[in-house]
Amino acid sequence: MVILRTRDGLIKAPRWGLRYMRLTARLSITNYLRLEHCREVYTEETPTYLPMEERLRMHRRAFELIFDKLHL
Repeated sequence: MVILRTRDGLIKAPRWGLRYMRLTARLSITNYLRLEHCREVYTEETPTYLPMEERLRMHRRAFELIFDKLHL
């Protein structure tokens, strides 16, 4: 794992890191899409120590915010 700094809950991964992950066969679907020129991708994670119901609420809210941003 590579530790990346976050800003306001967002991580901006450098492109060289994505190429490294591809070479080491550890490329996620999100990072694959970034390498294939997808302008924006989102990976949403919630704390595993929270109850599942609360985590689901957090995921739903994140999706709402993303959809609002994309005007979907």
